[in-house]
Amino acid sequence: MSLATDIRTALETTLSAVTGVPAAIAFDNVKFQNTANAAWLRASVDYTAQTNAGIGVGAPIQSQGLLNVDYFIPENQGAGDGEIILDAIRDAFAPGTIIVQNGRWIRILSAQRAQNIPVSPWYQMPLIISWYVYEL
Repeated sequence: MSLATDIRTALETTLSAVTGVPAAIAFDNVKFQNTANAAWLRASVDYTAQTNAGIGVGAPIQSQGLLNVDYFIPENQGAGDGEIILDAIRDAFAPGTIIVQNGRWIRILSAQRAQNIPVSPWYQMPLIISWYVYEL
């Protein structure tokens, strides 16, 4: 498989396996229909940089990116279980975590919350996970 496919598979599979995460997850370019007034996640994999990780011919390449996770709950109902769900996701993607997919080691650099955003009729609770991987 390609590097991009392995990264996406590793991140999406790990996210889906977190206890308490709703089954309703909108992944990149996948048809999605949510039930009204039910919490759901949106997850997107973004690539930010690809650089040499050493000097000289044959130096490994470091690819970096983000897994952006947005937890949506109905507006005007408080944070609900959002804090618990996002903490569980952050724990699954703790800094230093290594997720192996087809022999590739996807390393988690950081997992941090961002400012919550009211997006009527939803309340959006973002989490940004930074990852990197080396390829020889």
